[in-house]
Amino acid sequence: MTEEERWQRLRELQETMTAKRRYDQPLDADQWILSFQDEGDEQGRTVRRGISVWMPRAESDEWTRLRFGISVSDDQEKRMYEHQSDEPFFITEEIEAKMKATGYLFEPPSHVRTTSLAEILADLTNDELAAWPGELADQERERRRAQNR
Repeated sequence: MTEEERWQRLRELQETMTAKRRYDQPLDADQWILSFQDEGDEQGRTVRRGISVWMPRAESDEWTRLRFGISVSDDQEKRMYEHQSDEPFFITEEIEAKMKATGYLFEPPSHVRTTSLAEILADLTNDELAAWPGELADQERERRRAQNR
């Protein structure tokens, strides 16, 4: 296969994967690979991050092999996916300690929040709150009006 043919096949595979992608978990999950994508607006700005999307396994595997020149044996693939589960995975303090003990530098994702928007709005002054749009801000303004009656 020439380099030009390889790139053409990669484009075809990408188009096929895009056309077949699913946003809901398929029943035959072993035929699909969970991936994540970001969504952008018309100006190219990212407006949503980490959207779960299921890609067809056969096309995805071929794309990876062609793009990066790697192939995964059945045993390796089995080991790669044997940790997958339908149950959510949470990093508990115990798991965090084990990860640190093996040299993993634990840093929570930057998108994690510890304060709700309602709590943030409750801490704003009336002037600051007046500049905030949205239903939660409206509810906070109404709550303050009711409190002052």
